[in-house]
Amino acid sequence: MNKLNISSMRNYAVAGLAVAFSCYQLYTAIFGALEPLVHRPIHLAFVLGMVFLVAPALKNGKFYFFDGLFSLLGMGLCLYLVFNYERLIWSVGRYSNLDYFVGGLGLLLILEACRRVIGWPLLIVVLVFITYALFGNYFPGFLVHRGFSLSRVVARLYFTTEGVLGIPLGASATYIFLFLLFGTLLSYTGVSAYFLELAMCLAGSKPGGPAKVAVIGSALFGSVSGSSIANVMGTGSFTIPMMKKLGYKPEFAAAVEAVASTGGQLMPPVMGTAAFLMAEFLGVSYWSVVKAAIIPGLLYFVCAYCAVHFEAKRTGLKGLTKAELPKGRKVFKKLYLVSPLALIIIFLAVGYTPIRSALYGMVACIVVGIINPDVKITIRGLIGALQDSANSVLSVAIATANAGIIVGVVTLTGIGMKMGDGLVTLAHGYMFPTLLLVALASLVLGMGVPTAPNYVITSMVAAPALIKLGIDPLVANMFVLYFGIISDITPPVCLSAFAASAIAGSNAIKTGIQASLNGIGGFLAPFIFVASPVLMFVDFTLLDFVISLVSSLLGIVLISGVVAGFLGKKLSIPEQLLLVVAGIFLILHIGILKIIGLLLAGLFFGLVRTKRSNRTASVV
Repeated sequence: MNKLNISSMRNYAVAGLAVAFSCYQLYTAIFGALEPLVHRPIHLAFVLGMVFLVAPALKNGKFYFFDGLFSLLGMGLCLYLVFNYERLIWSVGRYSNLDYFVGGLGLLLILEACRRVIGWPLLIVVLVFITYALFGNYFPGFLVHRGFSLSRVVARLYFTTEGVLGIPLGASATYIFLFLLFGTLLSYTGVSAYFLELAMCLAGSKPGGPAKVAVIGSALFGSVSGSSIANVMGTGSFTIPMMKKLGYKPEFAAAVEAVASTGGQLMPPVMGTAAFLMAEFLGVSYWSVVKAAIIPGLLYFVCAYCAVHFEAKRTGLKGLTKAELPKGRKVFKKLYLVSPLALIIIFLAVGYTPIRSALYGMVACIVVGIINPDVKITIRGLIGALQDSANSVLSVAIATANAGIIVGVVTLTGIGMKMGDGLVTLAHGYMFPTLLLVALASLVLGMGVPTAPNYVITSMVAAPALIKLGIDPLVANMFVLYFGIISDITPPVCLSAFAASAIAGSNAIKTGIQASLNGIGGFLAPFIFVASPVLMFVDFTLLDFVISLVSSLLGIVLISGVVAGFLGKKLSIPEQLLLVVAGIFLILHIGILKIIGLLLAGLFFGLVRTKRSNRTASVV
């Protein structure tokens, strides 16, 4: 018998840990989680145990003896918290030297895990916050604080729910894992593939069909994914070649996919895991966040859809031929495949918890997978789904653990309120300048950072400025989330655009610039719902909601036409200026300006219709 080599042993260890991890998470979801200071360390123990076995330390991709050592050490340091739970609770901050050593070593391993699976951008941000906690007395102006000892920082960040074991990791250990498992089951049971087939039937034959398929497919698939880049790689490998074949330039094709995939992080019900974190931070129901995100998400994707439609009409691109499309009758016969996603939304709407809704959604996935003739559900396949979901949660869990460090420093030093006061002071207390500064800060803070820590950072540092001005906390948090997320399509660090560019073979920076233009809705939507919070069902009245929604949609369409240079016809510069003013006036939701915007839009369309009538008359 051949001896198992090191690589095989590592693979078996990873597979065993992954299945055990998923089984543990399902057990706690069904029968109830343990105490947070027990459940969260166990969750993190599985994560660290796997990370050091699947993510190499060096770029050469090789695994070394110390990787296995780090894996065991990471698990042991987390389980130390579990086995010493009662003593640590009753110590009331009086920790032993061994405790501090364990805490310091645990933090170092979490930072190293961040470097391996997330990369340097988030790690640098976390290190800056830790430095600020330790040496705050050396910082200038309103940032100064007295500084804290290393032992105080370690204790805060490792042994309490105000650090690594805080709300972000808690969300990963409960809701996020289950929804990622749900997303994995969607793929294993053929539902994710069906989303693209359905999008092909709905929009494939339209002008610029493949681009519209990318928008619709990414809205459906990205909704349950935890990463913009994962969305790009998942749907872009299919849609980008189709768009290029149809005649779209590589930069435009890549930009379309980047914008659509990034928007998936803003689309309910999952919103790239941010929905769970927002609900926890604000102390509101998960459904409240999902409901509030529906209209902003709609505005984003209407803009993305208009961008590809107007570009297709401007350049004369056609849709896919009948032979290239799936048979509509066959596709619509399998409409039952969307039922798992629909059921989750229904269960959330009627008041079920996210955990219970996710469990029922998973059961529905398995049922439709059994019914679906195109797939075959097997025990091996289900075990594979458990493994894949455990692997997919690693980056999210490490990101949330490091986000917990940021939260701990913010609450320890009070930097969140200080930054809020600083931004408001810099804007002299005026609303619009403050919104611009917060938007810019969120774009910078979100660059290169995954969704979960992206939201944590922006909500702790930038959102307080808006809340200080009296903006509803839910609206303020959604505002910073939007700008943090769309940093993925904003140069110079536009990771989604770079990923799509690699598939399309396009120029990365040009792709990022085009993505920023195509995704103009992502920059406008936050200002729209701040101006009219009724669109997020805040201070809701039906009449205000309908008026605001119609004027916002019209404004978005007009501005999208300006960006494309086409709106029923190729636009001249004066026409573009007229329409951009009309669009801005419509989305500002100021009574008289809205009326002026509507009149300007009517003037444009009236002139277009008159010119067409004159041309028709002259031909006759």
